Formats: sequence, structure tokens, C-alpha cells
Amino acid sequence: MRELPIIFSAPMVRAILDNRKSQTRRVVKPQPASYSLSNGQWYPPDGGKRCFHYANNHHLRISLPKDFSPYGQPGDLLWVRESIRAVELDAGLDCIEYQADKKTVAIPNTPEAADQWWSLYHHRGKEGAVVPSIFMPKWATRIWLEVTNIRVERLQEISEEDAKAEGAPLGECTDDPPCYAQGFIDLWNSINGKKPGCSWEDNPWVWAIEFRRVKP
Repeated sequence: MRELPIIFSAPMVRAILDNRKSQTRRVVKPQPASYSLSNGQWYPPDGGKRCFHYANNHHLRISLPKDFSPYGQPGDLLWVRESIRAVELDAGLDCIEYQADKKTVAIPNTPEAADQWWSLYHHRGKEGAVVPSIFMPKWATRIWLEVTNIRVERLQEISEEDAKAEGAPLGECTDDPPCYAQGFIDLWNSINGKKPGCSWEDNPWVWAIEFRRVKP
């Protein structure tokens, strides 16, 4: 079993905490080129022997070798990186403040934990500043996720049920696409829309990761 980091924005952290989010999608890097899929396989450009195999059925899917996914395989654990801040409460208690919901959690009463908190409090020479999610250390994580399923698919293959499981808000609905799907489209484009080849309209290949929250 592996333990791997994964970053979530504040709204998505809140969705996980509220049990509204059990899936996430991340762009496959690098993207398979269309010509390289013609023979049913795609070899990544690093020259390795790993490859994708795909079948052209109702929904185009890619099955993966177990060592390929950067987000693990079923049974692996993901520890969530989110924006945090080291704070000292009025009573002198050293805590971690999680920016998604401003919840504070006291650190363990050990010299090691005190040293870790001190380092976080002085992150990049700025006392008590917010530490971006990318720099959050593993010891400070409060959310652990067990991967229950992972696959690769086109972004636009997402169903209404999956869009709801993504924690997407209700979108401005028309009959097509359905409400949660439109909410997911808006959410996706707000995060990825300006990245080359990553918008909803670009329809990139994505990792579709299903998970459940577990205690560490």
C-alpha cells in the first residue's frame, strides 16, 4: 500500500468534509496523441515499457498497468494537501488552522511536533503566514482517502451521477447537460480552463479517481 499526496482547493476540501465528494478528475500528463492510439496502445514518451491499452466500446476506456498511475491503485491512500497556517491560541496552545473551514487542531504535546510547528510557523521567513497547499507537510494532513477505483477516460464522458460525486454545485440548468454536469463544467473550467489543452471544450484524457474517507 502506497501513501500519495493530492491537492484540493478549499471548496473541494469542504465538499469532502461534508461527504459530498467521492470522486476527482485530474488531467493525464502527457496526453496520448491521437495517432499513437490507432494500434490500441499508447507508449509514454519517456521510452518506458509501460503503455495504455484501450477498447473502443460504448465509452472509450483505457486500462492501466498497476505501476503507472500517479494517484495509486485501489487500496492505496491519498493524503490531502490543503492551505494551512500555524497559529498560537490565546491560551498558548499551538495549533494548525485549516483555511478551508478555519478549524484549528492542536498539535501533539511532543518535542518533535513542536519543532515541526515552529518550522511551519516560520515558513519562508514569514511568521504565521498561510502556507499554500503545495507546501503542506504530510504530518499536518487531517484528511486521508482510500482509492476505491481509478480509470482513464475522456473528460466529457462524465455522467450526471459522477458530476454529483465530484462535489460539483448545481449549474444553471437546461435539459442538456443536466444540472450537476453543468455545475461540474463550470467548476472544471474555473480551475483548468486557462491551461492549454485542459478545458472542458478540449476534452482531455483524465484520471477518474474514486475514493472514500478513512481515518489515518
